[in-house]
Amino acid sequence: MNILGSGHGSTSVISRMKRKTLALLSITLIILIAVSYLVLAPPGGISRSTTGNDCTLSLVQRISLPPAPGRIDHMDVDLVHGRMYVAMLGNDSLAVIDLNQATFVRSVTGLRTPQGVLFIPSASRLLITNAGDGTVDILDSANLGIVKVAQLSSDADNIRYDVASGLAYVGYGNGGIATLNATTGQVVATIGLVGHPESFQLDTNDSRMFVNLPQAHYIAVIDRNNGSITARWPLPANASQNFPMAIDETHHRLFVGARQPAEVLVYDAVSGRLVTKISVGQGPDDIFYSASGCLFVSSRDGFVYGVSQIDPDHYSLQPSIPTGMGAGTSLFVPRSNRLYVAIPQSTGESPQVYVYQH
Repeated sequence: MNILGSGHGSTSVISRMKRKTLALLSITLIILIAVSYLVLAPPGGISRSTTGNDCTLSLVQRISLPPAPGRIDHMDVDLVHGRMYVAMLGNDSLAVIDLNQATFVRSVTGLRTPQGVLFIPSASRLLITNAGDGTVDILDSANLGIVKVAQLSSDADNIRYDVASGLAYVGYGNGGIATLNATTGQVVATIGLVGHPESFQLDTNDSRMFVNLPQAHYIAVIDRNNGSITARWPLPANASQNFPMAIDETHHRLFVGARQPAEVLVYDAVSGRLVTKISVGQGPDDIFYSASGCLFVSSRDGFVYGVSQIDPDHYSLQPSIPTGMGAGTSLFVPRSNRLYVAIPQSTGESPQVYVYQH
């Protein structure tokens, strides 16, 4: 009995040792796999987690516009009166839409290649920039009559408004940023730049302005208080044509759309460090960041790309949404969580605005 009992005990000990050995081997294998992933995985862009924000967009409306050849440029909204203004660059007009009825209302004609549109509720003013003659038309938003015209040298383009100062900023010419009194149209100051400025953003955390300069292959950082360039953040060596831009002021991230190759470059907005790159479709034209942690990129290849911000350094590209070839310009309205995409006539139908709900 003693001999039998002793043998059975030895077998149990051996079995326990085998189980412990297998457990140790399993743990070691898991650690090796984890370490390999951390070493080999590319920084940023490719997420180390499958979690993220839901950046789904649902098409809820199609708003038809009158036949108009050519490209459609930027848009803005008057949510108080339920209006949208669309720069019909190709036929020198501004389309006015009733958002409540989702219908076209009227056109403002006689413009000169309109590009930028800015509605200022506090002043009841609508500003339109014209590439054709470098002017900025200031309209009374009640009757859409011209009140003032500000003259810049040429190619008036992107426009932004600083609520704190009550000043409007306009990119123009080859190149510069003009500071305007939005009510009187007076040019308060100008900032000289290398080449025509494309999209730019104002950081409301401080006095900085970030400006895309494709010809110079960098982003200029400007102090709005004195108009000085405080930094120049270069594009990656293989990147060019930095046109659209958006900003996440909470996490201090700047999103810059490059067209060659088609990527969103994510910069640390404090240090200027390039954090990561996100591949998107050809011809990114507009980028918007929502407080829900989503990026929306509209590209001329006929798609909208939703990008989920997992954390400030990691992003996940979600399934693309087809729009129409050449449908590059868009507008995201945070108050309604809606993305408006301009669909040009070149898609085979009359021009339209597609409305997506986030």
